[in-house]
Amino acid sequence: MKSVFKSLFAIVLVFQLAACGSKITEDNYKKIKNGMSEDEVVDILGKPTERNSSGIGSLTTTGMAWQGEKISINVQLVNNKVQLKNYSHN
Repeated sequence: MKSVFKSLFAIVLVFQLAACGSKITEDNYKKIKNGMSEDEVVDILGKPTERNSSGIGSLTTTGMAWQGEKISINVQLVNNKVQLKNYSHN
């Protein structure tokens, strides 16, 4: 019974450590390229902390922001394609 608890504890610990790894990094920021879709950006950085969209006719703009412990990343999309990005270290 003791070994079952040890195994269960080890599994929980592995999942907790994996969850601690943030995707909001400078290396991941550098992977974002103009022309990428929103889905591609989210695959790299994870779900944004903030997201807003607006549009006029066939033109849509979307702003997305990620706030890490010491890093902020902002991405602007026009018609679902990356046009601008910004990285700042807090």
